[in-house]
Amino acid sequence: MTEPQEMILGNRIWFGSIASQDDIFEGSPHFVADPNYLELEAITHLVSRNMVGASASEVDAFARRMFAELSDPGIFAERTGLMIERYSQLFRESSILSLFRDARVQRNWSDYATQGAGFGAVFDFREPWPLESARGLDILAVPFPVDYVPADEPPIIRIRAAPVYGEEGFDDIKIALLTKSDEWRSQGEERLFRMGIGPGHVEFPAASLRAMLVGYAASKETEELVVGLCRNRQVPIPVFRVEPAPPSRRLALRQLA
Repeated sequence: MTEPQEMILGNRIWFGSIASQDDIFEGSPHFVADPNYLELEAITHLVSRNMVGASASEVDAFARRMFAELSDPGIFAERTGLMIERYSQLFRESSILSLFRDARVQRNWSDYATQGAGFGAVFDFREPWPLESARGLDILAVPFPVDYVPADEPPIIRIRAAPVYGEEGFDDIKIALLTKSDEWRSQGEERLFRMGIGPGHVEFPAASLRAMLVGYAASKETEELVVGLCRNRQVPIPVFRVEPAPPSRRLALRQLA
């Protein structure tokens, strides 16, 4: 969790453990060995993706050796078992930052902001964040939308006989870290994630923090603290309080400073 001083004046925010999320299936997909990748053509495709710069004959020779090895059920089970173990650990050790497109959804405040007694932040991602998205990999990141799937559709990752990259590899990451049950669709969640990097604070560009929000059940002390901190920023930012707006069930924003 991030204290208001750390976020508003320190420009740091907490990335939580994937295991701490509200959907218990997150970060724990079901792995199955994909029999399609025992075909020589599929093995050759994977090898060619990984042997960048190799000649066609080198790719073909390596693919045939791998295909012969993997045709042995024992070797195939051992190889895929090791990959399942590696992927499981990688996803379990990942961390995420949950973001929501609409601050007026009451359930999000109830679930994520201490029953409305906490605070929230408004970020502008037109300028991406520099982020260590995986160990040793720094990128410019923007939030990814969460994919909501039917509740009876289990999160399945089909293990290949060799590592994959690019779009195919991202599909596995999406299933593990960016997919939730349809039961949570009303949240409208988006995420930033760090593969294989555990919970911790991340520094963000100061200019991306555009406003702070105070929950509908927040105390006067919390309200005054957030307002005071926002006024003390090098570039002050506005503060809003989210409040019920009957007869609508959506919250309204009232500017405090």
